[in-house]
Amino acid sequence: MKPKAIAALVIVPLVLIAVLLLTLGVRHILKSRVPKGPVPGDTFDFSAPYLCRVSWWRGAGSLGDSSSLELTMEPDEEGRPIVRVFYSDQPSHNAREVKKTVRVSSDTVRGVEEIIDRYGMRDWTDLPPREEFALDAPSSRFTIRYSDGTSVTVGSGDEVPEGGWEAIPEIRAYILRQAGIGE
Repeated sequence: MKPKAIAALVIVPLVLIAVLLLTLGVRHILKSRVPKGPVPGDTFDFSAPYLCRVSWWRGAGSLGDSSSLELTMEPDEEGRPIVRVFYSDQPSHNAREVKKTVRVSSDTVRGVEEIIDRYGMRDWTDLPPREEFALDAPSSRFTIRYSDGTSVTVGSGDEVPEGGWEAIPEIRAYILRQAGIGE
């Protein structure tokens, strides 16, 4: 067999395999630079109920935009905190969605808890609906969840305590800042 024929027999299958892997999304996995596990030296006391998830979502409206942000914390097998921020933003129907995942320290969770405590958000249960709410306006949902199963969810149609609508953007901005994600 000629050398060119041998090269073709080797190169063509390799190219096909590469195309297949890229099509299956392996490219995203290979490009991911989010380290697994906790931030080195990070500690957290998991013995008491703790804030394990904060999620925020805004979407639709007439522009078709959507954005989401999620902070999660869980212990690894050695009891060290694994804290991640997941961010997604799509400014319009036609725009490309931007997704980021960033590992942060448990200090980020502690900072969010301070904001939640300052606004008394753990007590925001059974919120009444707003008297006026535009049905075609963009909507949002914010949830805080604790390891003991308790949670608080606030939707854009809910009436929150006075000054409460300042808490959610403050938490969102704090998480984005801690994760180094600019908008």
